Parts: sequence; structure tokens; C-alpha cells
Amino acid sequence: MYKILTCGYFNKEDVKIESVFLDTSFFIRLFKKDDPNHKQARAYLDRFLQDEISIYTSTIVAAEFGVKSDIDLLPFRVVKMLSFDLEHARIASRLARAAFDSKRKGVVILENRVIIPNDTKLIAQSEAIQAAYFVGKDDNAKAVIQFLQDQGLIRFTYLDISIPVAETYGELF
Repeated sequence: MYKILTCGYFNKEDVKIESVFLDTSFFIRLFKKDDPNHKQARAYLDRFLQDEISIYTSTIVAAEFGVKSDIDLLPFRVVKMLSFDLEHARIASRLARAAFDSKRKGVVILENRVIIPNDTKLIAQSEAIQAAYFVGKDDNAKAVIQFLQDQGLIRFTYLDISIPVAETYGELF
């Protein structure tokens, strides 16, 4: 299958990445040319395509993206679109319960916004497809994923696109 490295970095020779899940925050940066992480988002997408990694996202991501951008900008030819189904709902409810409990206890501190419901749905879809990485630039999603991973509830790692591609791949140049 794949090997998860807790540090979030991987070496192409050591790890076979079969699939990744792209978050809304990834696509926002991919299409916003003045964003500091725009070039990184493009570099990650190019690298995933070059390495023939299966790339997934969700209809939930499309809906979030569509709030401020045209959904038809999403690269449907190279990204597999997941619809939220009953199995995803089962996983999401288990993950949301754990996330809500931790937030209530103060274990996870999040911005004051409704993050857990949609994020846990996306996290559930990532877990269901056995993605190696959830890719984006969202500190709240990163915190929830780290908590769920620490609890042993998910197997993938958050990949922050602010980390250069070469560094993630363990390349010197």
C-alpha cells in the first residue's frame, strides 16, 4: 500500500504514494496568482501528475471553491471527484464526534468558524480512499488532522503546500 511518515516528508525511493486528496485551500492558492503559495500549489500538482499519483477532491471542495470562484476552473480532467456517500458519512460522524469532544475540552483550538463539519467530511473521504496525504494550506484543517492522526483515527498526513516540493520529496536541488 503506502508508508506514512509522521514528519510529513517523503523520499520518492522509500515511499510509494498512490493517492492524495486536495483541499479547497489548495485550489484557492492554485488559481490565485498573487497568493504566496500559488507557485507551490502549481509545483505540487505538476509533481503529482509527473509521478502518476491518483489525485482526488470532493464535491464538497467544489462547493466551497464555488463560493468565490468558478467551479469550472477546477481541473476535472486530472482530478477525480468524489461524491459524499453513506460510508463517508459513517467515517465523518466518528471523526466529527472526536473533533467536537476535543474542541469542547480545549485540546484542539480552532478559529471561530464552522470548520469541523465540512473538514471532517473531507477528512473522512481522504481516509476512505486511503490517501497518503491531505494537501492544502489551512492551519485549522491541519490541527484537526494532526489531532485525529494522534488519536489513531486516520492514517494519512497533512501536507502543507508552503513546504517546497523539493523539501517534501527530500531532494537537495
